[in-house]
Amino acid sequence: MKKHANTQDVILPYDLLNNEFPRISAAARTLYIDIKRKQGNNPNHIPFSYADLISPMARSTYYRALKELCDIGLIAIKVRGKFPRKKHILAITKYQNHK
Repeated sequence: MKKHANTQDVILPYDLLNNEFPRISAAARTLYIDIKRKQGNNPNHIPFSYADLISPMARSTYYRALKELCDIGLIAIKVRGKFPRKKHILAITKYQNHK
């Protein structure tokens, strides 16, 4: 089976799947995976905006999921952007070592 050139896998640690994911909403899970896809080499500097979403969701759902991920401590917003194009600068705060 051929892999497409634009396919990007996201590795999620076992602890995250067992401890954090059951406690958060489906929108927050989807947003976290989209953020991880954009992570690159530096988990402390991830430019991300609503326009970068791979999975479609409403703007209000996006902001609610972003707040949920911040409240639980999975990500931190280092610099707040403005909707929709100005990017937030995010940092993965837990499980950083997994890309």
